[in-house]
Amino acid sequence: MRERLDALDPEELRRPFKRPFALAQRGGVLRECEWLGGRRVPSVDGTGRFSSPTVHCGNCCVKNRRDGSVEHCRQSPCAVLAHPERRAVVPVVPPEPIPRADGAKKNDCGRNASKRLPTALRREHPHLPLLAVEDGLASNGPRVRLPRNWT
Repeated sequence: MRERLDALDPEELRRPFKRPFALAQRGGVLRECEWLGGRRVPSVDGTGRFSSPTVHCGNCCVKNRRDGSVEHCRQSPCAVLAHPERRAVVPVVPPEPIPRADGAKKNDCGRNASKRLPTALRREHPHLPLLAVEDGLASNGPRVRLPRNWT
């Protein structure tokens, strides 16, 4: 499975996300996600998709452990529509991959990927009223100065 998925360009995963989202929109599911003045609230956070001390590819990030061991991992920031009174969430766009090239010498590459996520969301859903909820990764000067793609 990894051999097939590693070869895919992440852009190829965007199209399969559009159809279920369109069906959810037509079926009224997105209306159930409205709050705070009729806005949809994408909750954004990073998630780990893969981790291994031995299996890795050229795009895997590297975690150097205190005990000297190395762990290879794949992570992605994700955005889902959430509502405080609903248990289910609606994926908005595919997870934004974090390739090793995003981080220079350190694995601060999550910041770079999280900068691309609002742009991808706006490209896919330009008219959707949004108010994003993000974690502490977004609370820094360079990120705050970025164009406001969420609202």
